[in-house]
Amino acid sequence: MSVLACGRFKCDNIMCDRLVLGRYLCNACYEELLEFKRSWGFCTRVTSVRPHLEHFMTTAPGTFARDDDDAAVDAEFHRLTGGGA
Repeated sequence: MSVLACGRFKCDNIMCDRLVLGRYLCNACYEELLEFKRSWGFCTRVTSVRPHLEHFMTTAPGTFARDDDDAAVDAEFHRLTGGGA
């Protein structure tokens, strides 16, 4: 049985089974990729998906991880913007 190492920069996980751009991706990196995708915004075009994926694969694990929940982010936003609705 072969080892399917994660193809993301600086990720040491093995036994990965998801293919992204011809390289294997572990579950932890895939979850982070989903978080990164949320940051793309509404103006992303089909032609920009590949460059976003290529960029993600060159980043180290933890680059796009969310540390805070939505309520904490909202509270900080409101604190910094005067608390409007």
